[in-house]
Amino acid sequence: MTQITREPDQTLLIGDSLAVSPTDVDRAGVRLLVRGRHVGGPHDGETFTATHELAAGGSVRLGPMVTVVVVALFENAVRLGVIAPPNMAVRREETGR
Repeated sequence: MTQITREPDQTLLIGDSLAVSPTDVDRAGVRLLVRGRHVGGPHDGETFTATHELAAGGSVRLGPMVTVVVVALFENAVRLGVIAPPNMAVRREETGR
């Protein structure tokens, strides 16, 4: 599992087709905005946008190949864990680059 800490509106990229952004974070939970394309399964390639409310330890499956886990919550940040196939890079999207 790859782990990356993000603040509100900072994006986490998974492979070439998924973007996950926390929009509201506090010690009680996080709201994640997910957008991109389904990877694998019957909806492979279809675009989608979804919002998920999660507490620490919560997880969401993004299709059959990717799971995002809330590892830890801080006052204004969240540590996300990503379980994905090794060929799908997990990286920060940095603005201004």
